[in-house]
Amino acid sequence: MSLCVFTICSKNYLHYARTLMESVRLHQPGAVRVVALCDDPDGIEPALDPEEFELLPMGALGIPELPLMVSKYSVLELNTAVKPSVFQYLLTHRHFDQVVYFDPDIRLYRDLTPVCACLESASIVLTPHITDPIRDERHPGEITFLLCGTYNLGFIAVKNTPEAGRLMTWWQDRLRDECVVDIPHGLFVDQKWANLIPGLFESVYICRDPGWNTAYWNLAQREITCAADGSLQVNQSPLFFFHFSGVNVEGTVFSSHQDRFTLSNLPEEVRALTLDYCGRLRENGAESYASLLYAYSRFPGGRKIPDFIRRIHRTHPYIAKELGVFSESGSEEKWMRYALEIPPGYHILNRAALAVYEMRIDLTNAFPDVPLGNELPYANWFVDNGNQQPDVDPDFVSDVAKRLQGPVLPGSGGPPKVKKHRFRVNLYRGIYRIAWRLQRWVTPLTSMAFRRKVHAFLVHLAYNQKTPPISLPQIPPHAFGVNLIGYLGAENGVGRAARLSIAAAEAAEIPASLRNFEVGCVSRKEELPEGAAGNVDSPYPINLFHINADQIPIAHSQLEPELFSGHYNIGFWYWELQEFPAAWHTAYSHLDEIWVATGFCQEAISRFSPVPVLKMPPGIQVEPDPTLDRSFFGLPEECFLFLTMADGLSFFERKNSLATVQAFLTAFPEPQEKVKLVVKVMNSGC
Repeated sequence: MSLCVFTICSKNYLHYARTLMESVRLHQPGAVRVVALCDDPDGIEPALDPEEFELLPMGALGIPELPLMVSKYSVLELNTAVKPSVFQYLLTHRHFDQVVYFDPDIRLYRDLTPVCACLESASIVLTPHITDPIRDERHPGEITFLLCGTYNLGFIAVKNTPEAGRLMTWWQDRLRDECVVDIPHGLFVDQKWANLIPGLFESVYICRDPGWNTAYWNLAQREITCAADGSLQVNQSPLFFFHFSGVNVEGTVFSSHQDRFTLSNLPEEVRALTLDYCGRLRENGAESYASLLYAYSRFPGGRKIPDFIRRIHRTHPYIAKELGVFSESGSEEKWMRYALEIPPGYHILNRAALAVYEMRIDLTNAFPDVPLGNELPYANWFVDNGNQQPDVDPDFVSDVAKRLQGPVLPGSGGPPKVKKHRFRVNLYRGIYRIAWRLQRWVTPLTSMAFRRKVHAFLVHLAYNQKTPPISLPQIPPHAFGVNLIGYLGAENGVGRAARLSIAAAEAAEIPASLRNFEVGCVSRKEELPEGAAGNVDSPYPINLFHINADQIPIAHSQLEPELFSGHYNIGFWYWELQEFPAAWHTAYSHLDEIWVATGFCQEAISRFSPVPVLKMPPGIQVEPDPTLDRSFFGLPEECFLFLTMADGLSFFERKNSLATVQAFLTAFPEPQEKVKLVVKVMNSGC
């Protein structure tokens, strides 16, 4: 059977790829060796010997979305995102019977007979990160693998079968947009998707042999010894391949991704293995290849592309469409201008500083009030430490620093200063900066949990000083409370949201005056709360309008002028499309602040807003009525039900109920007794 072994790397990792393929050539000389280059093939120096392996350019894979993927993915993300495409190419265009992938930082110590034997009865072979419980508190622990993936995708082998083809089609589709390092949202490049493979596909073999994929993450549970014949054994099983993830070329760090082992406490056999491997990396051109620049790391003008801009390119396709892919002429100026913009509702922080904040769990935990307008503590941290952070352009830091030095609001006289305890604040900040620089030395000596606690403690001391807010709404000195104004009795989403705000005010013991407003609302209005009928008083200094943007100008024209002019006005808006209609921008001028229920709405509405747009999830109040069962609605008891809902008075295209119906008919083209679709429509005659 024809066998192909491949890896994927960029130019700066070619010494790893050469070392891997050297071991494949030694132990499995009959296998075809392929290195898929996730980079521009020009400028490779020293030149590669075609006898070592075949170099497969990324452009040969026929990926239609490749220019977009190059823009929106980091080098790590792109190298993993193209993996199923390389498999597909080798299986369908080159027609190999068996295809095996290894990460470039792997080295083989025996032939591939064990893999080929597994593929005789299976179509897909995977290895788990760990096969024994982890009992210490070092990093990585079991939670790490829950976050990053059960199976290590540094190795995967497939046989050319229809099931493997199905896997590659599914995998390509998922990695086209969702091959990202975004652990807070449950994604870690291709590995988290692999969690689903054993459940979605037949003929999957999970190899638990300790000699496979031995690495820093399972070494504490695997003993490597030297047998009498000189061969290496792992828990009495032959060492097949070792994954040297995080090992530095100089041979001074066993792995930078963990804090369990140092070279000094490594078992003697592992230390010898590691030093020998590092020697082969140096022999295979580490010094030359490591200095080669990733072709897609910079704009055409030469400035490095920050990963947060790639993230924006991926998560905000309408912005990406407007500003263009990074290879286009003029893209650097457009994207840098966007990164340096101050988003609506902020006064100090630019988009770049906020993106760093949003991508770092430690920062969002340390400065939780940034989205609520308390920018100063994080702004001070960013100015002091931004230039030491990876992926932060100095221009982003200096831009924030300039605003910290001068007025940030008309008449504010500049941001508030911490006048008391200045010496102590500076001392804490100095300690924090020293601790940051010492982290590489203390990492092997401490656990990750301990370092996180110390980091959080130092950040709190150094930057979370109690300072007055930058600006306060100009609210008349009336009694505290809120006037809740809107379609309070309407039987639609906006009305329900208003009633939930009323319940939230009651739960928080916030005085509320209820004022029903019905102009422009044609929904049925039979849910009016007690106390709202006929009330025209607005005794409190804050107005909360549960009226969407398109109706705010109408409310402004119908209600008394002093209601708006003498109060702090908040609008609670909903809009579920990426483009907020330009015709509604006049509604901004009537409000001091806007609340939205989701981050998606926040991005769409804040893009043109001159006032703060805050994400304020609506209250939840669930009081199920046990009498409202299936029989009450005339629905069958035994079948599986899908549900979609829409309001005929809303924007029908936005609700997109027809797409749900079409999806159901696609999934179940023939009438089904045990599967039904329920379509709930309000105001269907509209």
